[in-house]
Amino acid sequence: MRLIEVRMPVKIKEEIFSKLATAIRQAGDKSSKSEASSQEARISESLLRAAESRISSAEAQVTRHQLAKKDVEDKLSPPPTKQIQGDGKKAGTKTVVDEREKDKLTAQVRAADVQIQQAQKAVEAAREEAEKLKSKTLESSGITQEHQQSMSQLSSQITELKALVNSPQTDLTSDDFQNKLKKATEDTDTLQKTLPDTANPALKAFWDEIKKGFTDIQTKLVQASTPERAVVRKSGSNYSGFFEDVETGFTTILNHLQRTGGSRAQITAVSNVFDAIKNEKKNYLGGMSSSDDNKLADFLTDMNVMINDINKGETIPQASYDKLLSGATKTAKVLSENGSDFGSKIIVPIFQGIGQNLTTIKGNIPNNNEFNNLLTRFNSIINDQNPTEKLFGMTNEDFSELDSFYEQIRALKDKSLSGQATLGDVRSLTTLGNTTLSKLITKFNLSTGSSSGGSSSGGSSSGGSGFTAPRR
Repeated sequence: MRLIEVRMPVKIKEEIFSKLATAIRQAGDKSSKSEASSQEARISESLLRAAESRISSAEAQVTRHQLAKKDVEDKLSPPPTKQIQGDGKKAGTKTVVDEREKDKLTAQVRAADVQIQQAQKAVEAAREEAEKLKSKTLESSGITQEHQQSMSQLSSQITELKALVNSPQTDLTSDDFQNKLKKATEDTDTLQKTLPDTANPALKAFWDEIKKGFTDIQTKLVQASTPERAVVRKSGSNYSGFFEDVETGFTTILNHLQRTGGSRAQITAVSNVFDAIKNEKKNYLGGMSSSDDNKLADFLTDMNVMINDINKGETIPQASYDKLLSGATKTAKVLSENGSDFGSKIIVPIFQGIGQNLTTIKGNIPNNNEFNNLLTRFNSIINDQNPTEKLFGMTNEDFSELDSFYEQIRALKDKSLSGQATLGDVRSLTTLGNTTLSKLITKFNLSTGSSSGGSSSGGSSSGGSGFTAPRR
């Protein structure tokens, strides 16, 4: 089934997202209250930054020595060689391992190992120094050893949770993972209440670390719980692929309701919105915009999620049906109005073009009563009682007839400008025009009041140049 050939979201308890948001806010609040302000705090902050800088420098040293070691090892694999003269006067040269160069490179590898070990010890020493400074700064602010232990445990919890949420092997929906996350947020709440609000760089660094950790976890959970966006398939302007997907989806949902004993009200409601969308299947949808497509994609995405849950045997809550019904209603409205650009970018330009071209033809052909009547009739529907909303629901067939009339007018205009228009051309146009206008007037209940633009302008003036812009 095409509708479910997408990545489906994992189910995360709403409570988890709520607790995460609270923990992030609490950490941010505590961090802002722990900003260094006193002279003593600024000195402590400076010492901590220096210690952290030494950590970064030592880690960079480790990396450089490791890269240098790799470069030498690459030269040893395969071992270096050299050319020597073979035995005998007539023997040529032969390739042998260059033992001297090999020993030299091996010695460089051993030296690099020593440098790496020394650099790693420097990293450990810098970290120990930073931890002592943090501990000293914390103790001076009344942070007990017990507090420090709790802070350390929370940091470890978040490190573990970040590793879990980034692992594709982790079942994010499991009670084990979500309970661990819940405990970490509860521990944050406890510390937020017990740790003092003092100007302390070590406390600020701690709360910043907690906030970032929870934010990273939240981002991953949002990604995992967000469904992959559906693709609105279409063919030309008729959106045939979209309608196929909608029919497949609604059929699955209705079958599920009937199979599982859905209420009459549920089945009726779903059937009604399905019919509302199907009724617009023949519409001309050349006026669809990217915004319209996004609304259709939202609806299809929600439908995909529901179908996936049905196929997995999950119970579908009423809230999901309500969301589906709301999305389907919005979708049907977009389709029934031929898209939000239908009036301003499709109908208005066509009617303006018809009016202007008919006026041009009138000025370049002998006086013809039938043509004059057609122009008068066309002008009669260009009035404020005929906003573009009246043409909502225009089918592909309706639009094709209107467009054919428009193209024939353009062709006759070109002939009239070059003096090649014949009486037969004029009669053919007036016959097609009257047929087209009659269908539009009847089907869309168009008013044939007086034109606001006047017949002399042929509907080309700014006051009455085609149907009025759609009111939204």
